[in-house]
This record gives sequence, structure tokens and C-alpha cells, in this order.
Amino acid sequence: MLIARQSPPMFPYRKMSRRPFSVTLLALLVLSFSVLNIYGFFWALRQRDFLQALPLAAPVWYLALRTSFWGIVGVVIFWGLWRGQTWVWLGAQIGSAGFVLHYWLDALFLEPSPGLAWRSPFEWIATLVGLACAFYVLYSPRGRIFFSK
Repeated sequence: MLIARQSPPMFPYRKMSRRPFSVTLLALLVLSFSVLNIYGFFWALRQRDFLQALPLAAPVWYLALRTSFWGIVGVVIFWGLWRGQTWVWLGAQIGSAGFVLHYWLDALFLEPSPGLAWRSPFEWIATLVGLACAFYVLYSPRGRIFFSK
């Protein structure tokens, strides 16, 4: 559940000068997803003729736009996580929930029948665990202190 706050709750002690290890891991994970999406954008442009020959439910421009969007959003969130920007506390929550929602909506509407029914339990569990880990890092005491003003 997203919390509509602009910044994490203030703590009586000073902002941390060092980035917590969990935030570093989250930032690197976001960067890796961003790089994969940016690579997917260039791959979709390069293989446009091949992709157009396939019986895809979505047009090629959608695939390129989707990957470029999440690549750019991910790079911005990575930068905010790495630098400890206050806005990224909420931005990372919205970005991670939006990425997961977009992924599963694509699976539901753009894949041939039976849609979500054929998805393995591992995909469902990995999605939930990944989302829970991201929110844990952001809501942990060290994460809240690091992203406070």
C-alpha cells in the first residue's frame, strides 16, 4: 500500500552521512533493471523488422516506448537512491509498484490466452518478494533516516 507522504518521517537525529548497505543493493538492482530496459529499447529498434513479422499483440513502437520509459524512470530513481535524495523515498515506492503493475497488466492483456493462468508460481512469488524487499529497505529505520531531510 502506498503512503501519500512527500518525505519519510523525521527522526530526532541527524541525516546519515553514509548510504546504508541495503539502499546500495536496492540502487544497484534498480540500475540493473534500467540497463536491461534501455538495452531492450535499442534491441527493439534494431530488430524492428523481425518483431513486425511476429504475431505480437502489441505494436513494436509500444515495446520500444515501454522499455525506454522504464529505463529512464529507473535511471532517475537509481540516481536519487544513490545520492540519498528525499524525493526518491516516495518516488521509489511509486516506481516499484508501477513497474510491477505494468508488468502484470502486460501479461494479462498482451499475452495470448490463457494470460496469467500459465504464469509459474515462481514469478508470482519473486514479484511479491522483490516488492516487499524494496518497501522494507525504504521503510527500515536506516532507510528512513537516510532519506530524511
